[in-house]
Amino acid sequence: MSNAFTKMRKSLILEILYFLTTIVIGLITFHFAFDLTNIRTESVLDINIHDTYFVIEKTEFLPIYCLIILYFFYLAKVCFEKFENRQALWIFSIVSLLIILIWPTILGIVKSLAIQSGWTVYPPLSAGKVEIKENMFSRIYPNLYFAYIVMTIFGVFVFYKLGKNKK
Repeated sequence: MSNAFTKMRKSLILEILYFLTTIVIGLITFHFAFDLTNIRTESVLDINIHDTYFVIEKTEFLPIYCLIILYFFYLAKVCFEKFENRQALWIFSIVSLLIILIWPTILGIVKSLAIQSGWTVYPPLSAGKVEIKENMFSRIYPNLYFAYIVMTIFGVFVFYKLGKNKK
């Protein structure tokens, strides 16, 4: 009995270390990807699309970015371990559920950016000619939608494997 307990304790400690290492890697890559020189400064991301100017704080992307990093690291871990590590399956299931719940909001934002920023009225301040221009968001949206469908299907599969591995 003691041997099984120490084995379970050791695997739980290793899983916690893997989780924390993944979070640290996510924070470090976030720091370099968004060029945060100082946490206390007003670091903002400026998006200029046609005549609309969006100012978003970079730190607002941190939870979503860390969730995506956790998703891909645990996706690799779960696949390499052939769906046998129950702690990794639980963590991956929770991260998948959070991403599946947050992803429609991201889809809505990208779709609104694709539609709103694609319209240009010429000449300005008149109801004359309306010209539709394509932007990068209209090309990204179908890919994000497809990724959402794949993540949902894979999340359901992982929940199935988690229930099947119950002993």
